[in-house]
Amino acid sequence: MITPTVSTSYSVTITDLSGTNPCSIIKDVFVFVPEQLNVVVTADPDSILCEDGLVTLEASSTLASSFNWYNEYPLGSIIANSPTFIVDVDVPQYFYVEAIDDQYECQTVDSIFT
Repeated sequence: MITPTVSTSYSVTITDLSGTNPCSIIKDVFVFVPEQLNVVVTADPDSILCEDGLVTLEASSTLASSFNWYNEYPLGSIIANSPTFIVDVDVPQYFYVEAIDDQYECQTVDSIFT
């Protein structure tokens, strides 16, 4: 098993030396590794709220094509599906954002504590 971190070509040679006519087969394969998917989460206001209040959570990524927000991960339900999510903070809690790159079917998750 191989796990390349960059796109790489591999070559495999299979040789059969049994019998009277030994032979070899060479197979080449190219493994494409897409650019790593990253996500950054920010909150506005970026400060401590002493009372209930609205906080805007924003996820950004150069590669993600969609975002899903959760208040429990990985087993929670999606509570929003856009880069920006406004939440009424009545108790401190974590929110999780899943960034998805549909082109290569990659995903990554980040969290923020409000």
